[in-house]
Amino acid sequence: MSDWIKAMDKLRESQVETPPAGFKTRQQISTELNRSIPQCERIILAMVRAGIAERRMFRVETGAGVRSVPLYRLTNEKKK
Repeated sequence: MSDWIKAMDKLRESQVETPPAGFKTRQQISTELNRSIPQCERIILAMVRAGIAERRMFRVETGAGVRSVPLYRLTNEKKK
């Protein structure tokens, strides 16, 4: 393997973040709830606005390389 490929792989690996436990993608939530992704997106957005869920961006490895992806998890708090 060439030095350039090794250097690019090392850079890509250094950019990837490991999300804390409990964070899920829209696809994972959609599969878990057995609902369509657009329907889950509306529900998740309402939950984030109400403070029931939180949204954070993480740089994760996808099939297309390292991308910023929104991940979600439930919170124990509700906005007042």
